[in-house]
Amino acid sequence: MTQIIACVDGSAATPSVARAGHWLANRYESPLVFLHALEQPDVPVWQDASGAIGLGAQEGLLSQLVELEATRAQLALRQGQAFLAHLQAEAEAAGVASVAVLQRHGALLDVLAEQVSDTDVTVLGRCGASHEAFEGVIGSHIESVIRTTAQPVLLVAEDFQAPDTILLAYDGSDTAEKALRWIIETPVMAGTHCHVVGVCNDGGLGACIQRAERDLAAAGFHAQSATVAADEPWQGVVEYQKANRIDLTVMGAFGHSRIRQFLLGSQTTQLLKHSMTPLFLIR
Repeated sequence: MTQIIACVDGSAATPSVARAGHWLANRYESPLVFLHALEQPDVPVWQDASGAIGLGAQEGLLSQLVELEATRAQLALRQGQAFLAHLQAEAEAAGVASVAVLQRHGALLDVLAEQVSDTDVTVLGRCGASHEAFEGVIGSHIESVIRTTAQPVLLVAEDFQAPDTILLAYDGSDTAEKALRWIIETPVMAGTHCHVVGVCNDGGLGACIQRAERDLAAAGFHAQSATVAADEPWQGVVEYQKANRIDLTVMGAFGHSRIRQFLLGSQTTQLLKHSMTPLFLIR
């Protein structure tokens, strides 16, 4: 049986990740799993201070610091268990038929790799607990998760609500076509108003944008299409989001080679940083 994985860490985005999980689980009629990965902190509690203190004092101090680190790990575990229990109760109250929680020690990427074959969608918060003080940044794991998983990823910030109006960022590429087919063939976006948007300064996308609109209309969507001009595609998408009160954006992710992304910059990465809406990323 497939499932929806909602990655939670207690950050400000966690309630939105949970609501997105409710919505997806009910749309897919799949179980919802709240995943909390307990990762080793980047900076250890203790460091080698042998040059600054005597041997006896050093041994006693290090023993205390090891105990402190173990205590901190236990507190993180208990805190995670508490908010997972709360999230599970909320999901059940929201009508999700099957809810489970999963807490694992280890890197998020490694823990997700154990689950990915049975996963419909992975939900992530735009910033994790360690990034909340910064604007215009994405959590340290987000790009890696998107690059390494073949399943769709939904990226949310705060205040997620089930969407009524969506934007499909479309350029005729293979990844954009996969995103179009995903909208048509899965139950997630049924009933939404879909804007098919291409960013092009010379009008060259007009025909394929209109074809995508026709395909959506034939599948029962209220669809409309538009081409916009901008210096960079991500800028055109963000401006359209603002002007048309888009609730959610769907796009193919990382359609070019890594070498080209290094040279030219990735449109996906820029949208991850600047999008005004949640992003559904299709590989």
